[in-house]
Amino acid sequence: MTTINMATKDVYIEKICNLPLDFRVVDKSSFGLLQESKFADFHNDITKQDIIDYLSRHKNLIHNWEIWSEDKRTLGYYLSISPDKYFVGSLDKDGKENFSKSFATAEDACAEFILREVSTILDIQND
Repeated sequence: MTTINMATKDVYIEKICNLPLDFRVVDKSSFGLLQESKFADFHNDITKQDIIDYLSRHKNLIHNWEIWSEDKRTLGYYLSISPDKYFVGSLDKDGKENFSKSFATAEDACAEFILREVSTILDIQND
């Protein structure tokens, strides 16, 4: 198992958390951007708490992930944030909900969404 140092880990976290921003300004697919992020190589080293911590320092990204979720033209995971309601869900190919979970904070919900969305795009199997 490969491990990463904290400075390198922070760069990888920043890259995955900034996916919605980077996607709008570069001529690359989300898959290509995520491949460059090296998340697939080190996804076991990056925790949900790491993502929450990053989002807590960069709260504007939560809104960008909401927009990402709303702009998707595919099935799969979605993020829903409204006053005092933070939710991640997933729809199957028949439009039926096959995952739904509410969270205590927007950062927590967004971190869950990011990890699930990024893993889905890269076809990483998580527990």
